Amino acid sequence: MADGVLLYAPMSDDAQRVADLIAAQVKVNNQEFYLDSKVAIKGVIDAAAQGENVILAVPSGEYCAVKLALLKGLSVRILRSSKISAQIGDKLPADSREYNIQTAIPEDSETFVSADGLYSAIACKSLKGTVVIMPSDEYRLQEAIDAGAVKASVPAKTSKAQLAESINSIIASGKKIAVADFGKSVALLTAVNAVAPDQTVFTPVTALTDVKYGARDFEASLAKEAKDTGAYDYGVVVSDLSDKGVTIAVSDSHTARVEILQAQPGEDAKKLMANAVVRICEMTREAAEDGINMPKTSISAMSKTGFWAIAGGLILGILLCIVICVMLFTKADKNAAATAETTNANEMLSAEMGEYLTSDVPVSSTVLTTIETSLEDLFNDYTTYVGGNSANGVNTNFTTAPVDYNDAAFDTTATDDAGGVTRPNAQNENTEKLTTLTSSEVQAPKGKFVFTVYGWGHGAGLSQDGAIALAKQGKSCNQILCHYYPGVTLMVDKNTPMYVEEPDAEGKGGETLLSFLCQTVKQEIGDGAPYEALKAQAVCAYTYAMNHKNFGAGQTMDRNFKYQGTNVERAVMDVMHITSAEQQPHCTYISYNGTYANAVYYSNCAGTTTSSVNAWGGARVPYLCGGIDSPETVMISTYEITAEKMQNLIKSYVGGSVQFDRNPARWLKILNHDGAYNNGTGYIGQIDVCGTVVSGNQFRTKVMGGALKSHCFTIQYVTE
Repeated sequence: MADGVLLYAPMSDDAQRVADLIAAQVKVNNQEFYLDSKVAIKGVIDAAAQGENVILAVPSGEYCAVKLALLKGLSVRILRSSKISAQIGDKLPADSREYNIQTAIPEDSETFVSADGLYSAIACKSLKGTVVIMPSDEYRLQEAIDAGAVKASVPAKTSKAQLAESINSIIASGKKIAVADFGKSVALLTAVNAVAPDQTVFTPVTALTDVKYGARDFEASLAKEAKDTGAYDYGVVVSDLSDKGVTIAVSDSHTARVEILQAQPGEDAKKLMANAVVRICEMTREAAEDGINMPKTSISAMSKTGFWAIAGGLILGILLCIVICVMLFTKADKNAAATAETTNANEMLSAEMGEYLTSDVPVSSTVLTTIETSLEDLFNDYTTYVGGNSANGVNTNFTTAPVDYNDAAFDTTATDDAGGVTRPNAQNENTEKLTTLTSSEVQAPKGKFVFTVYGWGHGAGLSQDGAIALAKQGKSCNQILCHYYPGVTLMVDKNTPMYVEEPDAEGKGGETLLSFLCQTVKQEIGDGAPYEALKAQAVCAYTYAMNHKNFGAGQTMDRNFKYQGTNVERAVMDVMHITSAEQQPHCTYISYNGTYANAVYYSNCAGTTTSSVNAWGGARVPYLCGGIDSPETVMISTYEITAEKMQNLIKSYVGGSVQFDRNPARWLKILNHDGAYNNGTGYIGQIDVCGTVVSGNQFRTKVMGGALKSHCFTIQYVTE
């Protein structure tokens, strides 16, 4: 499989811009600017058949015709994507044949739905290579890139490939690794020897420790003592499976990195242990390449890793910093855990090397329905749509014109990232009426929905109540920020603006940064919050504003707050490094990869933070991965709504094609959550709303209009 892509882009004035945008996301082995779309389609299919990964960029005006020709050439089973169908909504193309092509995707493909559903990008993995078709228009191309379409052109490495890459890199580094004779060390050694049977880098050692087994720092100290048994560069540990998961650690003489892996939904104990083996090899490779960085809580360069430090005084004068990245998912059941404890490690790894580590990373699940004969009819009439009538060989008689994008019309952060209902096609598909009724037929039910809601806000990043609780425990501003945004760096901004709104030529008007931050901190966390929590809020507010380049709209401020002489002013001036309003500020900010972090925050956490992906979708953000414990008392509220009103909300959101089950208790089905509050309750990833799958946060904000305080909730239907 190629490690890069072949790029086919339309020859136009902005062809190089298209190529540059794609090359910024993935390695481009070769690029070709085409004039004839038919030639490009043939080149794409031939290249994919040879195992190449190919991106085909197409202008929106030709997209349907080219997509149709590409689907025909791939010779794959065609499905309709209900994700695309639901997103199109009432923007149904006038030509029903075009609608069918807009919603058509190949089997075993991944879709990247656009804001309006039209011209959505597709990645097809059914050939030896991967083919991605995506729009080349400026806004639509960027939208597809942001959704991950370009990166999908090069499939993720298999687990076995990741393992081999890590082990070979460690061997090439010349580092010596001591494997503590503890837990599932034999599983690690079996995997290493399967990849490199003659290696002399990983050595099993017996390490003794005075630290009580089960103590917080046990695995870290054990890894360190394994390293200290001889001339080793690092010591590593893979623990037994316990109720908290699998703990893995890598240590040098002064620093340790520790992770706790927990089972994902549907993942058994064997796969969890196999994941742990892959991950400990990745951690060891990272240590061999860059060392184990010592995180700090002062304003200086922080650890490059995505983990946060916890102290453990194990040796006189040495601070053993443990950096933990907790992946909180549904825990493996007790029976699976018990089975794993009694499974022979060699048998376990042998099975997993064949069953799991060699398997490809699965394609993201998509709600699909089979397309009916209407698309086949289009294939039979193929020459009508691709007949060489235009200069580039493609007929462009479809009716849907590219949408004029603007920020007001499209809220990209709220775009649905899950499935939806399937619209009727040109043949008016019959709908199932045994257990469902259309929205116009269903009678107003008698009953109500009761939501029990945990926390207040989106749950990603800093919890303000949690910051207050940590400050009361004696934690500093820097410790609070490093707790909620693991892996970031706290920096001093040498280019801090004096004003957020410059005064006029006569020196009148304007607003200083000091005033803005004081009034924002007062509104967000209150002037009665502990001093260190006030500072943490000020740093977040400044970082967030700089990240979004916005000191106005969307910021909540108490304009009537007289901040002079208050604790709030002192805290803000502290983080601005000034002692008077006339001085030039140099504000502390949260940095990640050399730029301002997206320092999102909210009121109250439902136990542990959630990820930005859960809250808004999009790409994974390392410092917003969720799973961070928040010590405040969880705010629990209830919200009741009659079934009739809920029905109206659903109809308003989904549209006239919605079907309602006769039993309202089946209208809303929580599909998954992150277990933030407990095993049965968490921030909701997806919820089925009468057949339309939306994100939990979108249900809260778009369907319920913000009536629920967070998207961590449970639902009960009560009949009257």
